[in-house]
Amino acid sequence: MHPSNDFCVSTCVNFTMHRTDGALDELKNGTKRLAQVILGASHLAQGVIPAVLKPSNHDNEKKIKEWKQNLCLTLEKHSNICFELVGKCHGLSCIQPNGAMYLMVKLDVDKFDDMIHNDVDFTKLLLEEENVFTLPGAPFFGNTLHDKSNYYFRIMLCAPPRLLQDAFLRIQEFCSRHAVPS
Repeated sequence: MHPSNDFCVSTCVNFTMHRTDGALDELKNGTKRLAQVILGASHLAQGVIPAVLKPSNHDNEKKIKEWKQNLCLTLEKHSNICFELVGKCHGLSCIQPNGAMYLMVKLDVDKFDDMIHNDVDFTKLLLEEENVFTLPGAPFFGNTLHDKSNYYFRIMLCAPPRLLQDAFLRIQEFCSRHAVPS
């Protein structure tokens, strides 16, 4: 193997692999899926957050207050974007969140083909076909609300607007492709 055939760069934010003979394709796909499991801070970053958010002086206190205000405004903006885009997707609806970092989207399985029977099928197929990771509602609702009329999936609002818009274009295409004609 020639050194120029392999390339690997790793940082806390980005991980890229390239090999011209395709030997790393399976590893690359697995790494990509693993990286999509959490859209947020790593374990290491979460561990230092309490120390960072404990102001040591008035200037830091003011900066933290501004940061929190900006975070709330950002999440509200992302929430508005996602709420509007959900309305453009066949078979999906939602209630606009108030202060959450996620959006719970209701799935009407009767409006989709026989490949989609529930939220788990929907999210698995969405990941496979469009490379968009969402969380099925089943883990959040358990068996109490999990029936045909109560299928949901969860979308995190933390991504930048352009990524949310791209994800929703893919979700919209996915929903159209799997739609049952009215």
